[in-house]
Formats: sequence, structure tokens, C-alpha cells
Amino acid sequence: RMDVSVPFTMLVRELSKGLLPTWLRKEVTAWTGNPVPDAPTYGMSVHLLHYSPEDAKQLLQLSRSHKTTLTGTLHTLALMVLSGLIRKLPDADEYTSVPMVVPISLRRYTNTPPIAFCNHVSAYSAIHPLLPADKGSDATISADNFPWDLAADLSATLKQEAPYSGRTIGLLKYLSGKYDEYLLGKLGKKRDAALELSNVGSFPKVDKIQPEGPTEETNLDDTWRIEQVYFAQANPTLGMALTVNVAGAESGSLGVSICWSKSALDE
Repeated sequence: RMDVSVPFTMLVRELSKGLLPTWLRKEVTAWTGNPVPDAPTYGMSVHLLHYSPEDAKQLLQLSRSHKTTLTGTLHTLALMVLSGLIRKLPDADEYTSVPMVVPISLRRYTNTPPIAFCNHVSAYSAIHPLLPADKGSDATISADNFPWDLAADLSATLKQEAPYSGRTIGLLKYLSGKYDEYLLGKLGKKRDAALELSNVGSFPKVDKIQPEGPTEETNLDDTWRIEQVYFAQANPTLGMALTVNVAGAESGSLGVSICWSKSALDE
């Protein structure tokens, strides 16, 4: 079991968000894509990126040499790209920040068996100031000018917050079971965040997965291996404007799916 009790200070902070005047809220100048539609909608776009085992290994080594993780590196890269794109919008002067979310697996704290299906997950959320123009997507991004300090800070924060992230789940009890009412109340309003970066790690290695039966083209000694792994998320109505979903394969390759709701972003 995991402690999901909510500290009093956290409860007060969450309750006060709805009481602050609009002009005092950080979310006012945060870019989160188009508002949530007034009614449930459908339709997601997905773009797949594949990185070879060699490229993935190099990226991991580069991240570790700068005291960060793959999650920290990709999160910072996403912030760089988004900052540059937001500055090109016609109403760019209205935005100063971008809210981003990183899911945190709770399986290690709930002692869930590795083969069990569950939804033991919380998340870390933060509103990040837009990066200056020289660090946005207009600039040439390289290992030399990459803001590794931001990537390292995020990795350190995730490591520190992970054991206590169940508190976010604990807030659900204060809805008193009115989940539908809570979710429907988000229709027509500003989205909670612009981007979610979800890294599920590497698909576990499985030895000697053989076909179900021999064929003329298949030798019984042949084995199958998973060369590429992807996963995607679809929450077109209430979800983030963008999700970046990362998964590794047994081969060492890296699969990234970028998903966006058609109601949240222009093509």
C-alpha cells in the first residue's frame, strides 16, 4: 500500500486556486492549445518517430553525462520546441509560460507484480516560463548549447517528488464521488496543460518467442524479437494539447509517438 493522504497545506493550496482573482492566476498567460470543446469530441493525430539502438544509446549516454535522464532531456527539448512555436503565434504576446505534465509510475511503491495490469500512476505538473528566443526551436539545437541544467533539475525534482506523488491521487476523495460532474465541468474551459511527456521505459526482454506453428517459410529454430515498440494515448476532449509517449524495445531502439487532439491544435 502507498500513503495517499493529503497534507493540509496542499489541500489549502488546491482549494485556493479557484478563489484567486483571474489576474493573479499563472494559468492566464499559459499556452495550453485551444480550449476544451463544449461537448465530447473525437479524433486524434499521431506522428511516429523511431531512433536506432545506436542513436538511443548515444542519447542515453549524453543525458547521463550531464546528470539527467532520458525523460529530463526529452522534456527540456519539448519545452525548447514549444517555446519557439508559441512565439510564432499571432497572439504570442499573450503567453509567457507553458504547463507540462510528467506521469509518475507508482508500481514500485505499491509492490505490483510486473505482469499485473493496473493504473497505479500519478503525475508531476509544473508551469514553465517560455525559454528565450535563442533557446527555442529557431536556434540550432546541439549538445553544446542545450540547457542541460534544466534537464538535470527536472530529473532531480522527479526523483524527489516520486515517493510523495500519491498525494495527488488522494485529492480525489474530496470530490465525494462526483467524478462525472467534475470532468464535465471542464468542458468549454482552458485545458489543464499543454503537453504530457510519458516515458514507460523499455519493453521487458522475452526469451525465445516462437511462432504458434511451423510453416513452409518458418523454421522451428527461428525466434521472434521485438524490434520496435510504440504506445499512444487518446484523450481528445479533456486531454493535454500534446502528448509525447516514449518506449524502448528489446533491440535497444526508441519509439516516440507524438499525439494531439484535432480540437486542441491546428494541423
